[in-house]
Amino acid sequence: MNKIIGATFFASLLAGCSSGTAPHQTIHVEGAVVEASFNTTRAAKDDPHDSLVFGTLRIVGEGRIKSANLDCVALRLGNRLSEEIAVDSIASILTDPFPARDGRIFVEVYWVFPGVKLDAQDLTNARIEMLTKIDRCITYE
Repeated sequence: MNKIIGATFFASLLAGCSSGTAPHQTIHVEGAVVEASFNTTRAAKDDPHDSLVFGTLRIVGEGRIKSANLDCVALRLGNRLSEEIAVDSIASILTDPFPARDGRIFVEVYWVFPGVKLDAQDLTNARIEMLTKIDRCITYE
């Protein structure tokens, strides 16, 4: 009986919990793996009608990355596409070019969705996309 309970618990950990959030999305772009993990949503401070989706962005290339244009990474929730991405920091940080450390990018970000109220349940269908209107997203050393 204990083995069955333990196996069921382990399987549920592998499958993820049903907390209503998408744990992460991964896409391949310009020789790199772009992974976004989604943490939470909240209303924007300057406009409560806008929503922010907070998460972590990780970009690892086949070679050493020099920088990336974070503006290339959009978040899609159903038929809604984020309007912008920003680095989650006290100071204002440029998203283009965003410098890599040790050939990789790992940064806390948030995506802006104007005129819509979102909650954690909305993240269950979150998908990242690379915007095709921007020519070069990743620069290698």
